Amino acid sequence: MTHVEGPFNSEPFDHRQHVKFAWAVLVDMPVSEAGDFVGLEIREFASIHAPGKYHETLTRFWVRLVAHTRDAGVVGDDFDGHLARFPILMNNNAQKHHYSPTVLASERARREFVEPDLLPLP
Repeated sequence: MTHVEGPFNSEPFDHRQHVKFAWAVLVDMPVSEAGDFVGLEIREFASIHAPGKYHETLTRFWVRLVAHTRDAGVVGDDFDGHLARFPILMNNNAQKHHYSPTVLASERARREFVEPDLLPLP
């Protein structure tokens, strides 16, 4: 497995870092395993640095969206080039096309992955 720099080693851990972490993990894992791994790492990071902020549905949404863009395009080792080809990955409101505010605000969506209620994920 390629060394993946997890969230504990990256500052700042913002939206771009979330996406980059998912992108790197998806090099070596299928989307289902990547979702588990990314979720675990971010959940642990959040428990220390941002208690109560972890959101399972959003984490898995971004892993699945990153996986979709990797499957749809030519994937190289250049993360910045991938972002240039798929600027949707930097739109931290992309989930709003798939989820209503009510679903995203629910405790259930924070705790476990909830399928979109507006538009299915690709």
